[in-house]
Amino acid sequence: MRTAFLAFIVALASHAGSSLMAEQGAFPFAMPALDASKTSVDVSALNGGPLGDKDRISVKDGHFVRADGQRVRMVGVNLSFGANFPTHEDAEAVAAHLAKFGVNVVRHHHMDSSDIWKWHKDGTREVDEAKLERLAYFVTRLGKHGIYSDINTHVSRTFTEKEGFPQADKLVRYNKYTLYFVPRMRELYKEYARRLLTYKNPHTGRRLVDEPSVAMVEITNENRFSPAGLSPLRDVPEAYHKPLQQRWNAFLKDRYGTTDALRKAWGQSSEPLGENIADFGDFSKGLAPWSLMDHGVSKAEAKVHRSGPENTSALQIQVDKVGPELFQLEFARHGLSLEADRLYTLSFWVKSSEPREVWVDVSRAGPPWNPLGFGRTIEVDRQWRRHQYVFRADETIKDKARYIFKIGGNKADLWLAEPRIRAGGDLLRVAKGASLEAGTIALPIDAPSAVCRNDVTDFMVQVETEFFKDTGRFLEDDLKVRCPIAGTQIGYVDLRALAVLDYVDAHTYWQHPRWAGQAWRAVGWTIGNTPTVLNPSGGSLPGLSNSRVLGLPYTVSEYNQPAPNEYQAEFMPSFAILGSLQDWDAIFIYSFQHGSDNWRARKIQSFFDVNGNPLVMGLLPAAAMMYRRGDVAPCREFITLRLGDHAPSWQAWVHRIGIDLKAGPRDRPNRSHARAPEPTVSDTGQVTWDNRHAETARFLLNTPRSKAAVGFTASSTIQLGEVTIETGPTRNGFGVITVTSLDGKPIEESKHVLVTTIAHAANTGMVWNEKRTSVENRWGISPPLVEIQPATIKVRCGATTAYALDAAGARAKKATVSREGPVLRVGLDPADHAIWYELCSEN
Repeated sequence: MRTAFLAFIVALASHAGSSLMAEQGAFPFAMPALDASKTSVDVSALNGGPLGDKDRISVKDGHFVRADGQRVRMVGVNLSFGANFPTHEDAEAVAAHLAKFGVNVVRHHHMDSSDIWKWHKDGTREVDEAKLERLAYFVTRLGKHGIYSDINTHVSRTFTEKEGFPQADKLVRYNKYTLYFVPRMRELYKEYARRLLTYKNPHTGRRLVDEPSVAMVEITNENRFSPAGLSPLRDVPEAYHKPLQQRWNAFLKDRYGTTDALRKAWGQSSEPLGENIADFGDFSKGLAPWSLMDHGVSKAEAKVHRSGPENTSALQIQVDKVGPELFQLEFARHGLSLEADRLYTLSFWVKSSEPREVWVDVSRAGPPWNPLGFGRTIEVDRQWRRHQYVFRADETIKDKARYIFKIGGNKADLWLAEPRIRAGGDLLRVAKGASLEAGTIALPIDAPSAVCRNDVTDFMVQVETEFFKDTGRFLEDDLKVRCPIAGTQIGYVDLRALAVLDYVDAHTYWQHPRWAGQAWRAVGWTIGNTPTVLNPSGGSLPGLSNSRVLGLPYTVSEYNQPAPNEYQAEFMPSFAILGSLQDWDAIFIYSFQHGSDNWRARKIQSFFDVNGNPLVMGLLPAAAMMYRRGDVAPCREFITLRLGDHAPSWQAWVHRIGIDLKAGPRDRPNRSHARAPEPTVSDTGQVTWDNRHAETARFLLNTPRSKAAVGFTASSTIQLGEVTIETGPTRNGFGVITVTSLDGKPIEESKHVLVTTIAHAANTGMVWNEKRTSVENRWGISPPLVEIQPATIKVRCGATTAYALDAAGARAKKATVSREGPVLRVGLDPADHAIWYELCSEN
């Protein structure tokens, strides 16, 4: 019965696939599982063979270098959970396969969640010796193929009551946040790191951390602290506050000396509360006088609901489309008046469909748009929470102030109720009977005074800096870690805390899936399903340049444009191009595989796992070559920022951007909102981003060894130096073509060139919803059906013939070619059932 049912499903899916092929000229293209055959797309030569002592990674002049001082750039993938503990057979196959596609670093991620542990009956655990052996063997096989390892030491371990943590279920997920200040957690972190990193590899006789292929160690993943403020403590049992409370009082004692000095510094005062300074706050009367501003980038709708907290009326801001910057979607009340030095009490209720950040301020209606005494980022989640803050106005302003919520950069819906401002308030922030002398000053979870907020920020930065110094010292001095160490990712702690270690790391995603209810279910999710090439900044990736620290290597260890995004083909070339322009040191796909039970998938598996996904793996060889060989020159000029500055994200396509921490922060951070020029051209002249017209928006790359046309390339003629591309139509006008020298010579001189062409891919039987924002759990089956960007390319090069390549990259058939003097004319035809073409010499 089961066999008959499966046959029925396959037949149904095949019918759907046949219809798709008929309508779009798509063809089946299932890449061989864990293939390491030496074909024309094999770029493993970039890795240069087994890694030895000469290849150990260190830092010099702000970049990763080998022992001989040679610069190293890395293209990597993440392996998560059980994927880090493959069988010996699979370890060799995975390593060889990744090397073939140009990968030279693997990030070992989420190992500490559950897979690495051996649990005992009493609820305690220890590291599983068998799993350590598998990991160590895997690291050696990766090293044999020229692939480095990035070891993550704290990602998703969750402490239990049996391990000495009462009310463990009330702690922050994965024990993040509390790891910075709970001593017992730090002790257990060190115990685990010691067991992991000093494990003696039975296959080499070396400790894991002594393997020359171990290139990086990360202390903790996406562990937010100072940017979150003290508000997460609301949900953490008070027993865990004690060590932080003690440190807080010691910090204040060191800064102010006496309670009287503290009261004076915090500006304690009290003024009677008055009425609202304007008639607003009750949404039962409608939206006015509030307004929703999308700035021509976002798309959202404000709806009044009767079901707010405590019998209030609420406003839902339903977000359909949003720009990447906070200011690109704003909800504001204009026309307010303030008096200098007067106290005001601001309050509101807020919740969101998914956890997110919101910027709130009282500011000038501009220009300039500077805050007038209050401005802060708040964390919002699915629970209604009331916020109240007291501030002192910086200046007198009549009818030109605004109360504003900046909510761009995130597609989560937002609900607001009773946003009010009242004259007066209470700034008596030191409770009666509390004193520095007795060490009883409470942690101010809601700190309304600017001085108090600054103290909280400085204190939290001090705590996280001490944590990274201590754990970094432990790794280096006690465990003798010999490779660069990173703390956590930018945006999760203060950059100054990250900079006490060896390099700085970042994460971002373009249109990460979102869930209407419980996250990570197979159903109930949606994606934005739009291309980065049409975004005002060119996607989420360029914004990371604003947090690069000058003088330290910079890596992006997680990025993806998750499936089933129909424009995912732009992911790899745009990642490699921007990483090259900014001269970053490593770029990682998240991820290659979660778990070890699906290594041989030959389809698009999920949002993130790119194993078997032709839209990513198909373009990886070209992307690896252009990035690792330095085909794309870094931008010539630097925009040097100070802490708190913010360059428009699009400038990352034009100049290199970085922060000089030695210059210190600005009193008033400079945040420019200038629009991108059209077209936007790198100062090297090699990269052009042109989105003047949506139907022809594209990234163009023109370098001696690599060419690329990425975006809405269909039905046009594109000139890239010695390469002319004449394209045909695709289903929605979108497509990608890359032309890459395989022998390292300029294309004009090369006799061996790889052409990659792809537009879309979907599994057989994949089913979209009506809005094309989700396939729910209808991902389909193998084989993927691929649509290429059909074209005729004219290449001035030394090649004389061309082959269409099969799904392993081997020669399948001769392509249609003709010669026009020094120019080889090649047809890229869907009938060839190929995404790769090899141009070569007959000899």
